[in-house]
Amino acid sequence: LSWLDSHVKRLLETLDELKLVDQTLVIYTTDHGDMAAEKGLWLKTLMFDASARVPLLMRMPGALKPGTTNGVLINHVDLFPTLAGLVGTEKDLPANLTGKDLTGSILRGEPGPEYTFSVYGIRSADAAPERVMARSQRWKLIRYDRYLNEGRGLVLYDMEKDPDEMANLARDPHYKDIVAAHSAAMDRFLASLKKPYYPVVRMEKERKQRVK
Repeated sequence: LSWLDSHVKRLLETLDELKLVDQTLVIYTTDHGDMAAEKGLWLKTLMFDASARVPLLMRMPGALKPGTTNGVLINHVDLFPTLAGLVGTEKDLPANLTGKDLTGSILRGEPGPEYTFSVYGIRSADAAPERVMARSQRWKLIRYDRYLNEGRGLVLYDMEKDPDEMANLARDPHYKDIVAAHSAAMDRFLASLKKPYYPVVRMEKERKQRVK
C-alpha cells in the first residue's frame, strides 16, 4: 500500500509541475474488493461489502471541494457516463448506455438512484444469475437463486445498524415490506437487461475445454 501511495503521490505532483491540475479530473478506484480473510473468506465474487464495495476518490479543482464526501449510490456502469458529465462531454455519449450520469448528484446534491445492483454467475441469457444484490442507502438484499426453493435464498442486512453484515433479517416479518420492495426492484432490473450479442459461456466450461 505504501508503494502504491508513493506512485499516486508522484502522479499528482507531476500534474502540479506541468500545471495541469486545474484541467485534470483524477479518479482513484478499483474493480472489486477481496475478502482478505474477513468472515474467513478469500474471494472477490461475494456480495459482502469487503468484496463488492470499492473506493471511489475524485479530485477536480474548481468543481469538487476537497475533503467532502458523497453518499450517492454509484456502480461501475455509471462511471463512464458520470466522468463524461464531469468533464462536459456527456452530449457525445451513445444513447444505449446502461449506466447513468450522476454529475448532478456529485456536484449539486441532486437525488441519486434509489437502488443499485450487482450480479454474479450468469449461466445463460435466459436463466437467473446465481446471486443478485439490490442495494439502497440503508438496506442490502441478496438473492441466492439455488436456495430459493428451499426458503433460504434471501439475505437482508441493515447496513446502517449492521455494517459488518452479521444479522440476516430477511425472515423477520417486521421487514417483509423492505424485502418485497428490494425484490421488486431487483426483478425490474433483471427484466431490463438486454440479451448479449453472443452466447454466454461459463468460465468453468472454458477452463475444462482448455485443459482437454
